[in-house]
Amino acid sequence: MTHTPHLGRVALALAAAGVLTLAGCANTPEPPDVVADTTPPSTSAPATPSATPSPTPTVTPTEDLEAQLLAATQTFYATLNNAYKTLDTQPLRDSTPALCEACQRYIESIESTKADGNHYTGVGEYVVRNFKLVTDGVQEESKASATYDLTYTGFKEIDKTNKIVRNIGSQTWGTQALLQRDGDKWLFVEELDLE
Repeated sequence: MTHTPHLGRVALALAAAGVLTLAGCANTPEPPDVVADTTPPSTSAPATPSATPSPTPTVTPTEDLEAQLLAATQTFYATLNNAYKTLDTQPLRDSTPALCEACQRYIESIESTKADGNHYTGVGEYVVRNFKLVTDGVQEESKASATYDLTYTGFKEIDKTNKIVRNIGSQTWGTQALLQRDGDKWLFVEELDLE
């Protein structure tokens, strides 16, 4: 059975031999310090020369745009999730345009709950999955669209007498977002159900 020494040991032995050779030529009689290799012997196959590393992949404009749109969409839903938890719709109003019909429906629903003196319990979250940039059709530089699966994990609306007036279970549906560039960021401007 052939045994191939660990490359680190070979390098250390060569370095030590070179140091010892040089030490023999030096005027000082002290031997050099040699550190023992405490690495356990390798049980893997002998090392092979590694391939030249490939350059870091460049992000394409489409991948970059998709990442930006996903970030804007996740920010919208994080703001919406917080509005359901706090019954404060102002941050949602501040971050969405008045022309967003879906946004206005969310705001009206939350404000109606608050005006009735009700509150939510077991408030879940909107979760975005399978996000994909829509590349069919005309894409303007300042407008874009994406599709995704949207899951809402549910909540219960409780009235003043602690009676459940609405019980929404977990749901998932196909959704399309329309986004518009505003300076250097993207704004969520509409949500369309695909199913």
